[in-house]
Amino acid sequence: MSYRHILRYLICPTHHPEDRVEELAKFCQAARVDEVMILFFAEELTNGHPTIEEMKPWVELMKKIKSRLAQVGVDLSVNPWTTTFHVARGRRLKPGQDFTLMVGETGAVARISACPLCENWRKYLCELFAHVAAEVKPVAIWVEDDWRLHNHEPEMKFGGCFCDLHLKRFAGMVKRQSVTRQEVLDAILAPGRPHPWRAQWLELWRQTMIEPALELR
Repeated sequence: MSYRHILRYLICPTHHPEDRVEELAKFCQAARVDEVMILFFAEELTNGHPTIEEMKPWVELMKKIKSRLAQVGVDLSVNPWTTTFHVARGRRLKPGQDFTLMVGETGAVARISACPLCENWRKYLCELFAHVAAEVKPVAIWVEDDWRLHNHEPEMKFGGCFCDLHLKRFAGMVKRQSVTRQEVLDAILAPGRPHPWRAQWLELWRQTMIEPALELR
């Protein structure tokens, strides 16, 4: 069986990157790594949805890492760490990030997690990924596991999204002028034989995940 050994790794541009790059190259040779997936702004280093300006020192570092890894026959891919954004933990949208935020089943509004139906967010993400692709030319750009509608903020419970964009589109799907979050919940969670809305709501979720992915391509 063939396989590809991909190492997920983080090097911060402000934390001795030169030493880390050399360390990485030597390890990849010793461990016979085929590809390194470099993470941007991962974990506690993230400060919200990154701007292209904030990405610049990371992009320049990625170019250096790519060049060094090429010398030892290792490919470089990148992972910008966030798309919709996992969970706020005190972070907020930045000026100019006019994103529609997700709304959970409880009606709680996410603090930073963007709804994938939001056109402003889609445009932002496409521009960000295009910038990284053009500047770094990685073998791949990975999408993190925040590409989801559930499990963002505790007060949202399972999640959603039940924002106005979702409710408006769903109303059109079920031939209604409008629907409320509670009407949708009552229908899709009704016991017994599944309500017809349940399949349509799941279809809307499918569209929500696939449409921005197709735009990113």
